[in-house]
Amino acid sequence: MGSFFIGGGGGSGGSVDWNDITNKPNVDIAGLDLDFTFSDVFPKLIGLVTNNLHISEIEIIFDTPFNSGITFTIGDSINNARLMSALDNEPQVVAKYAVDADYKYGSSTNVYLYISGVPTQGSGTVHLYYD
Repeated sequence: MGSFFIGGGGGSGGSVDWNDITNKPNVDIAGLDLDFTFSDVFPKLIGLVTNNLHISEIEIIFDTPFNSGITFTIGDSINNARLMSALDNEPQVVAKYAVDADYKYGSSTNVYLYISGVPTQGSGTVHLYYD
């Protein structure tokens, strides 16, 4: 299951300016994160998004590339690519991919990471930001 996180850390004098981190002024940003590898069982639950929570951004970071033909989407049980389509990321390339999801669920909904194909290598992390 995904874990809850809120950013924090150093900076000069031990303070953090959220505007510098998120480029989203005047909002509190929180989110869910999920680490995954090729050997996980998919779909993989990122977490429960509560009613009327605004999902602002989705990031997927591939730190070890997946083999050719593997695709990932992020969404819910009704629309597997509602928040991120397979065209929004390239699992064969080590990189960070982000989309402005700008979506609000009308009821509490589980959000999942979906995979197409059978990978033999690869790992990454998903960050789902909401405000």
